[in-house]
Amino acid sequence: MTTFDKLRYNNMIAGEFVMYRHSTLPYEVRSLYRHCSALNTRVTCNCGASVRVGDDVIVFNTCDARQNLPPFNHVGSSVINVEIYKNGEFTPGTRIKRIGSGQKYEVYLPTGTKVTVSAAKKPFMDIHVTGSATDLSRSEGLCGNFDGNPNNDLQGVVADTFSRRWLRTATIFNGVQANASYSVPQYCSCIAGQQAVCEAGLDVFKCSAESRNPADVTASLVRLAKTPMFGQQQARFRRAVESEQAPLVASGSRSFTESEAREFCNIALQNSSATMACIEHLSNVSVSESIKSCTDDLNITGDPEWALSHLSDITQECLSTARQNASAWESPEAQGGEPALSAELRTNLCTKDCGANGDCVNADCVCKNGYTGEVCTVEPNALPVIATAYLACDILSSSCSSVTIVGLNFHASPDLTCHFEYVTVGATVTKTGVMVNVPAAYISMYQVECTQPNVRGQSAIIRVSNDKTTQSNESYLHVIHKSSCQQCYFADGGKSASCTWMADTCVIDSQCYARHEIFADDSCYRCDPDKRTDSWTRLSEPRCLATAQPISASDTSSDSNDTVVIVLGVITGVLCLAVLVIAIFLLKRRFKRKQRHLQRFDDDLQVDLSRSRAAQTSSGLDLHSRTEGDKQEAIYNPTFN
Repeated sequence: MTTFDKLRYNNMIAGEFVMYRHSTLPYEVRSLYRHCSALNTRVTCNCGASVRVGDDVIVFNTCDARQNLPPFNHVGSSVINVEIYKNGEFTPGTRIKRIGSGQKYEVYLPTGTKVTVSAAKKPFMDIHVTGSATDLSRSEGLCGNFDGNPNNDLQGVVADTFSRRWLRTATIFNGVQANASYSVPQYCSCIAGQQAVCEAGLDVFKCSAESRNPADVTASLVRLAKTPMFGQQQARFRRAVESEQAPLVASGSRSFTESEAREFCNIALQNSSATMACIEHLSNVSVSESIKSCTDDLNITGDPEWALSHLSDITQECLSTARQNASAWESPEAQGGEPALSAELRTNLCTKDCGANGDCVNADCVCKNGYTGEVCTVEPNALPVIATAYLACDILSSSCSSVTIVGLNFHASPDLTCHFEYVTVGATVTKTGVMVNVPAAYISMYQVECTQPNVRGQSAIIRVSNDKTTQSNESYLHVIHKSSCQQCYFADGGKSASCTWMADTCVIDSQCYARHEIFADDSCYRCDPDKRTDSWTRLSEPRCLATAQPISASDTSSDSNDTVVIVLGVITGVLCLAVLVIAIFLLKRRFKRKQRHLQRFDDDLQVDLSRSRAAQTSSGLDLHSRTEGDKQEAIYNPTFN
């Protein structure tokens, strides 16, 4: 361990530690130490790094037990898996950069502080934090206070005591709680004659040669981001869990005496091309301290490969120092208009030979001719290899529409493709017959992103191809579950799975709900397994008493069912109204006809009466001379004319 102020010491304690933390801003780096030697169980090494930026966390992990299982057991260095846990919008001004094919990552904080994570001897990693001006005398943790004085870095105590002060039991490797109180300040660039630009990070100046970055993977990782998890149950492949808890042991093939180890490290470090290229940028103290640390590690572990880790430390220190030294840069004219480090530094700092299909650039192999891999040995036509699943995706923490596929031989090609075959997962896995192909997002040679076209994810069998056609032999079983009411188990090494409903839950229209879970469309209904498990139960609160009868499963199955009910109701109402109108019309028409008939009869009667004034009866009598009774008889006498 080396502090900002160049003090070297050893942390021999396993656990999660605060490596760096800003004293006033919400920025923090934690490292995960695990035992790493079968010869000496007190020795610890890094296998995890988490970078907290505001209330978001970027996690780098090589602790995964699958490092030593197929397909990774034939890979020399660690396979770095990276993911993000975020709350709301990802913290502005934060960038994640992939170096080479994915053997190294750099994280830039809004303040300009840089965190570098590099693959080391399996299953471990190297972590470097490069402080910025904002960290001066405002840093704390294992990296020290960054005040320029190495003598006060350990705060006057021995190394183990100092380390324990920064040991943490509450992890941030699954994310942190949301914090709305902090927002990254914005700065404005106001240049005469140009429109003002305001955004986070404009207070940090980055050299153009450093900022041009075709390997920025921030957007892809943000799309894959998960919601922080606090005590949620995860469905997983049980054998993987057991392996994760086992000590991560890297043992050597032989034993070294102290003198043998010192001689080996002297030759390995001092005679390397990287050290020789950096000699003017390194102090004698730095090289001597690296040789001493290498000697201790080799003597304890018996593994010569640890020497390469110390050589990597030398190159990182060399690059950091050289970038601050103007004499180490070549003029823009020599580099086509952009400044760059000298060719000697750019091309001689790789700790491994990049071969004929790669170039050494700033301590990393950059592959060409379609090749990939840590040292550019993976051929362009190599078939992708996929690691099987061991975790189900929880819809309570993710949409599950984007899937991280981990494996080998992924190429940064426009033809990189994800092949989805949709399934349902119950007692067994059942194929639906629906298949779809989508472009894959390349994150590294070990990691790609597969995003389903539908917003809400579905369970599926996923394969990957580099050429849109030739699919991987292995597949990834993407199982989606709801951890509050469903349990899923993987079997056959992650190739099959089964899911069951938990007890004390409701299953409504094939969807499960936890006890007292509220119906999304009406807060007056909730899941109450004590009363019924196949539909919603109405609450007894006063505000809910006027609500209709308890909603049945068929009433809540989908919006389309609701629409059908509404449409049928409208149609029925219209028909009833039409029948009523027609009935009224017919009755009114009949009434009017009767009125006309009576009116006609009355008119005829009046005419007849007016004519009868001069008429006589058949008996020869004058009508007006007859009595009233005779008149009535005349009116209703059918022979009267």
